[in-house]
Amino acid sequence: MNVDLFNKTYIPLHETFYRVAYRYLENQEEAKDVVQEIYLKLWENRESLKSIKNAEAYGVTLTKNRCLDILKSARAQANKKSAENYFDKIATFTAPKIEESEKITLLRKIVDRLPERQKGIFYLRYFRDLSIKEIATLTSLNEVNIRVQLVRAKKIVKEQFEKGEIYER
Repeated sequence: MNVDLFNKTYIPLHETFYRVAYRYLENQEEAKDVVQEIYLKLWENRESLKSIKNAEAYGVTLTKNRCLDILKSARAQANKKSAENYFDKIATFTAPKIEESEKITLLRKIVDRLPERQKGIFYLRYFRDLSIKEIATLTSLNEVNIRVQLVRAKKIVKEQFEKGEIYER
């Protein structure tokens, strides 16, 4: 793909890519960085872009996947301190037989096995510390639905944690 065709096809999609990135990351600077990474990746792979039928869909998918990678990475790299803060915030129950670090590990495993929608909402609320309203904006779900999903997720987490079990879907 030559420079003119690349500019004509992908440059007008800048705002679309930015909106997608901002919707996931809720941070202007991170969203801008992601868009720059996407354009760099597109440019480096411009010869293989000839076979792409829908440039917008392709670019949006790249953007979304990069944002999800960033969110997963941030979660995976959370240190023990943030995990303990998270635990304190949601857990009012105890399991005296399990050491503190084992409690955190068990709690994370339980949360990771929640149904995808509940896990995502739970993660945004308790890991990212977003309000119900912010989650509604991000997910396009209504606030009542988000509250219902959180209640269900917390119930599962609490029951599983008290039993020391991991929920199997």
